[in-house]
Amino acid sequence: MRTCPRAPQQIVFIGQKVDEAVLRARLNACLLDDHLASADSRAWAQLQNPFPDLPMPE
Repeated sequence: MRTCPRAPQQIVFIGQKVDEAVLRARLNACLLDDHLASADSRAWAQLQNPFPDLPMPE
């Protein structure tokens, strides 16, 4: 698979009555600050997982 190191990524939302300001604020809240983005996996492991536990089939 070829990758381009600086290729922009885009996400598109299509819908009716979408509050763009609210949507942008929620997406921006997901962005990492430079310190965390450059940290190693130990720093990431200390973060709280915002998602519910995923049940695993036995």
